[in-house]
Amino acid sequence: MADHVRVLVRDAIMTRITGLASGAVVHKRRVYPLQADTELPAYHVHVESDSNESSDIHAPALVERMVEYHIEGVAAGVDDSIDDTLNAMGKEVEAALATAVTAGGKQVFLIYGGCTFDFEDGAKRAGVVDMVFRALIFNSANTPDVLS
Repeated sequence: MADHVRVLVRDAIMTRITGLASGAVVHKRRVYPLQADTELPAYHVHVESDSNESSDIHAPALVERMVEYHIEGVAAGVDDSIDDTLNAMGKEVEAALATAVTAGGKQVFLIYGGCTFDFEDGAKRAGVVDMVFRALIFNSANTPDVLS
C-alpha cells in the first residue's frame, strides 16, 4: 500500500522546496534539535492537522480533507541578519509553492495561510519562521492512499 494521501502531498512539498537558493536542507519533522553549525539552514515539513468530512452518501464515500502543512524555516546567525535570512527563506518557499505540486499523479494547490516567527538568543542567535499552507484534497474512503 502506498503512503497516506497527506504524506504524498507532504513529500511533494519537500521535493518542491529542496534545492532552493537558501541552500536549506529539507527534513520531515525532527525529534532531535538541529546542530546550528552543521545542519542550518533547514526546513522542517510536517502535517499539523487533517480535518475531513464525507462529501457523498454512497459507498465508498468521497472524503474531502483540509490538510494543514507547516514548513518551518530554521536558521542561525551572529547578528540581526537572522531576521533577513528568515524572511528570505519565507519568500522563497511562498514562491516555490505558488503553483500546484504533483502528488500521486494529481495536482494539489496549496493556499498560504500566514506565518509566525520565534527567536532564541545565545552565542549564536537562532530563529524559526513557521509558514502555514493548506491543501484541499480528496480520496475515496476505502483508498486513503489514492488522491481522487
